[in-house]
Amino acid sequence: MIELAAIKLFIPLRCEECGYCHDTIPLEDAHDSPVHCRECGAFMCAWEDLEQRRLARTGS
Repeated sequence: MIELAAIKLFIPLRCEECGYCHDTIPLEDAHDSPVHCRECGAFMCAWEDLEQRRLARTGS
């Protein structure tokens, strides 16, 4: 299996389907790329959602 580069999340992302809490997620290059749970495969959000969440937290 190929390991993708990952980024560390400042606010963990919890899967609503299985409850797994992610503190890192694979690095993607497109804002509309989907983010899936690595445990159950459920769609959690788009990269754009994570970026908006980061901006809201840091204000930058």
